Amino acid sequence: MTNSATVPDTGGTPSANWSLAWREHLLRSGLEANLRRAGVPEEAFWQRFGSWTETIESSGYPGGLLKRVLELVHPADYVLDIGSGAGSYAIPIARIASHVTAVEPSPVQASRLESNVETAGLTNVSILHSRWDDIAASEVGNHDVVLAAFCFQMHDIRAAIEAMCRAARRSLILIHAASHDLTEIFRRLFGIEPGPNYLYLQGVLRTLGYVPEVELVSRTYAVPLETQLEILSYNPGLTGSQCEQLRNHLESEGRLLSDDGKVLLERTNTAAFMHVAF
Repeated sequence: MTNSATVPDTGGTPSANWSLAWREHLLRSGLEANLRRAGVPEEAFWQRFGSWTETIESSGYPGGLLKRVLELVHPADYVLDIGSGAGSYAIPIARIASHVTAVEPSPVQASRLESNVETAGLTNVSILHSRWDDIAASEVGNHDVVLAAFCFQMHDIRAAIEAMCRAARRSLILIHAASHDLTEIFRRLFGIEPGPNYLYLQGVLRTLGYVPEVELVSRTYAVPLETQLEILSYNPGLTGSQCEQLRNHLESEGRLLSDDGKVLLERTNTAAFMHVAF
């Protein structure tokens, strides 16, 4: 289930500090920091992330977010998908657009993407095996639509977004986390801080002179509890005892469901859909 709403002006934080604040927050509680704290190599995480991707896609992801993206894509478009993963966005976009250039640094994820593109019978997808930070502008050129969804592990976020803006002819779409239903539980039980949310990206865009259209898109769904706990043991890096504590807490709150012998967890995530029209 999804819903959308326009969000108000961010206000408050001095614009000059957005990029620095992002980097400091990312180094404290971004994906890389969480994996390092858990002692998990990044590619080991992406190896396990494949089963998580299948799980959330079976529950309806990317749903309303993908619908919004496709509304902005035209048949003749060249689209750049940054941090494309296994192709949750790239593949459906390629079925509509003229061409998709997918940027994916993880060998595991890029291999999944290549396999999914082949299975879909698509011939209009090219894949760049690189981090966005490491790609020269001449390698990607300009695209009608530039999309970056849940891929913002860039320390210099201002430079990364500036490069995205330069690559976009008509539309820049950024999709990033706004909030999720376990945030306060993690804080209260384990003292774990969430990673930086979309407000930083919105702030950086404004310092660059762009005022993005922003919508919050919420999704409610259910996932197998064991699958959820496994991915949480990687990111944010819960220990075995913390996973058990979380299980007991969720059960006490009535958050666990039973379905054909499986224990499911009800989840609600809210993402920000940011669009800049050039």
